[in-house]
Amino acid sequence: MNIKQSQAGLAVLVLLVLSSQGCSVAEEKRLLYRQSEIIAPLKIPAGMQQPQGVERFAVPQVKNVDPVDITPPVNLPDELLAPQDAGQAK
Repeated sequence: MNIKQSQAGLAVLVLLVLSSQGCSVAEEKRLLYRQSEIIAPLKIPAGMQQPQGVERFAVPQVKNVDPVDITPPVNLPDELLAPQDAGQAK
C-alpha cells in the first residue's frame, strides 16, 4: 500500500511542476506580446493593385430585353391539353 501512496504523491508532484511551468510559459508569451512593435502594413506589388469594389461587382445594364416564356414544358397528348367541357363526364 505504501507503493501506491508514493506513486500517487509522485503523480501529484509531477502535475504541479508541469502546471507551474505552463503558467510561466504563458506569462513569457504575454510579456513578448506586450513588448512587440507595430510593423508597417504589407505593400501590394506593382501590377497587382487591389480591385475597386464598385467595378468588381458592377451589374451590366441591358438595353433590349425580349420577353421570356417561363411556362413549364408539357409533354402531354393534345387530347388532354384541349379544354374540356366541365359538364361532360367521361
